[in-house]
Amino acid sequence: MSEGEESRRISPAMIEYNEVTPENAASFHYHGDSSSLPLSAILFLPRDAKSRTLVKSRVNASKLYQMVVPTEVIDDLMAYVFRIKAFLDLVSALLAAVTGLLVALVILLTLKMRRREIEALHRIGCSRHAVLALYAIEIGLLATFAALLAGAALAAALAWAPDLVRTL
Repeated sequence: MSEGEESRRISPAMIEYNEVTPENAASFHYHGDSSSLPLSAILFLPRDAKSRTLVKSRVNASKLYQMVVPTEVIDDLMAYVFRIKAFLDLVSALLAAVTGLLVALVILLTLKMRRREIEALHRIGCSRHAVLALYAIEIGLLATFAALLAGAALAAALAWAPDLVRTL
């Protein structure tokens, strides 16, 4: 690499290739004793499906090496991921339903506990609609505060753990 006042020059040896082609294959070299480097992969480009099946069965039968088709491996992995996603979606739906039932139960039990209060409101002249409006406003305020609290907790979680996957 050389540098002038107005330009910089890079040696062709510094150029990186994104793929191995017959034109650039000679430019690849190892830094070290090639006999000590492990063999981690071989690209096999068969002429037809029969050749691919025969070589794959012979290599996999040895139990020492494994021959895979990358697209098949990725397809299997993605199918597994989507099965897990479907399961987690089902669990989320069940949790949402249980949470809704729990909220309904709490509201019903609260109304049962406040039966005397409701009777007192009726005795002093409040209509059923006025009592219902009072409790609807109370529930609305509680839901609003719960949503604000959940939003604050989410903002705090995102601020403290921006990359949850890396943290876990």
